Amino acid sequence: MGRAGGTSSAGSTDRAEITDKTDLPRKTCFVDFHDTCASIICFSENRLLSANTFPAADPHDVSYFIASIWEKLTFNQSSDRLYLSGGVEYQKPVVDTLKKLIRHVEYVALNPNIMLTDEQKRILPTDLLAALCE
Repeated sequence: MGRAGGTSSAGSTDRAEITDKTDLPRKTCFVDFHDTCASIICFSENRLLSANTFPAADPHDVSYFIASIWEKLTFNQSSDRLYLSGGVEYQKPVVDTLKKLIRHVEYVALNPNIMLTDEQKRILPTDLLAALCE
């Protein structure tokens, strides 16, 4: 297998060849739909890259904003992950668009250990629902 970049003499360690791309750092993006907003939080391993909350009224605006964050933070559409939570069922056009753009889109289901009505699940903040799942 050839080396990336020029040639190298035997024993030289001027460049490392990456053969297993699973060793590369992965980036992860979480989008939580709540109230009339979406919160987007992006990480590279354990490093926070971005955190923002914005209005989620227009599906085109939401899709554009998430896609632009992916582009600005150089996320890889084939290997990095997008996790969705909260009121995803109310954001079907956004989810459909994101699934066309990003290979790994997953829904994070929050199933609290206590009985809640659908209305309570809808209005409780996601961080509180997540804590109730522990």
